[in-house]
Amino acid sequence: MSNILLYTNDLELGTKLSEQLLYGNNKIRFIDNFNELNNDANMLIIDLDSDDIKPNIISMILENYSSIRIVGIMR
Repeated sequence: MSNILLYTNDLELGTKLSEQLLYGNNKIRFIDNFNELNNDANMLIIDLDSDDIKPNIISMILENYSSIRIVGIMR
């Protein structure tokens, strides 16, 4: 089972993603800010359409949480 963090402000997108990920027997947790990241997570899915996402945020995550795979999605 994977521990997946999901960052999105889009309720519809978050619902669709979580439904699909739960079929794969994954543990999913929505986060409201990047201070909630932890090393227990295997993957972070980020909604790149969010105004909060800047390149420096992604760089910071990569530097501080090197074990987390980051997946960015856009509509």
